[in-house]
Amino acid sequence: LASLTAAVTTWAVVDSQVQAERDRVTAERNRNHRMAQLLTAPDAVLRSATVAGGRVAVVASADRNTAVAVLTGLAAPGHGRVYQLWTVAGTSRYTAVGMLAPGSGTGSVLVDSLTGARAFGVSREPTGGSDSPTDVVGLVDLG
Repeated sequence: LASLTAAVTTWAVVDSQVQAERDRVTAERNRNHRMAQLLTAPDAVLRSATVAGGRVAVVASADRNTAVAVLTGLAAPGHGRVYQLWTVAGTSRYTAVGMLAPGSGTGSVLVDSLTGARAFGVSREPTGGSDSPTDVVGLVDLG
């Protein structure tokens, strides 16, 4: 009976891990599909800027109301810090749209809404992010 219980427990753990990996792969596939749709949108525009010693490139589509931001080679944000990403409406209304991995200066973020956005911002924040930016290191004008 003990070996049967151990086998069932092992199966349940493995099944849970397999389902989690399936979910991760499905989410990544959906993200890649949405990015491909954005990159092929007839109105897609590319804007970029030098930020924190690296490059931020934003491909945006007003028709699809989405964007993808690709950050490469930004200086490490510092111990206990992350780069947090924002859309900027008006002169100072920041909306958080994502974060890079802690300590990383490279990554990409799919932005789900550009409504009212005139720029894309990058700030350096404590790990976990902030409700509003505290150390803006760069902006990319969305034109």
